[in-house]
Amino acid sequence: ALDMMPARHFQLARALTETPRVRSIAPPRRLMRELQRLIATHGRGVSILHTQHPDRLLRAFETLVRDGEPITVLGPDAEFLPGTLRSNFAWDASEVGDYHFGNLMELVGFVHWRARFGGSLDYQIGVNQAGLSSSEAAILQVARALAQGAETLVLVDALAPLSAARQEWLLDRLAGARIRVFAYSSVSDLWGRDVIDLDGP
Repeated sequence: ALDMMPARHFQLARALTETPRVRSIAPPRRLMRELQRLIATHGRGVSILHTQHPDRLLRAFETLVRDGEPITVLGPDAEFLPGTLRSNFAWDASEVGDYHFGNLMELVGFVHWRARFGGSLDYQIGVNQAGLSSSEAAILQVARALAQGAETLVLVDALAPLSAARQEWLLDRLAGARIRVFAYSSVSDLWGRDVIDLDGP
């Protein structure tokens, strides 16, 4: 396994991915029970979710976060604060931080990050993710969740800016990272894995 994380906490980064938006419509109880069952019974690896109602699915997972489930939920809108890459990952300014970040980028397939960001974690991100493409923001929000130590990662169209092939490649990488992933994608349903249908009776 790659050595990704220095021995410290990531409170700033955690606040960005573990504080769900407040939504007014409660998700269906049946869906909530099914998601709780999946969280309780599924082990490490990637589980693909299927639904015709992704907004409802995201809302249900966010409700579980507010109820205390130890999961990290990423939706289609990556969120980064204006500032540097380093500050968004809550990384210290040291060679150790660069080393861990490099390992993390290798895991998620962003191996050209040094060339892209001028070789520095001090690369500036502007308001509304200015300075990042949508695909870069999608990959970086997954990397940030891994840096936080996420053990159960929920992706509800979080990889939508990526091609179907790139999504499958990244999910294969995450499957080998010793974490548990639940993923929904509107881009591709051609996964070579069992699919969990959440719209059944």
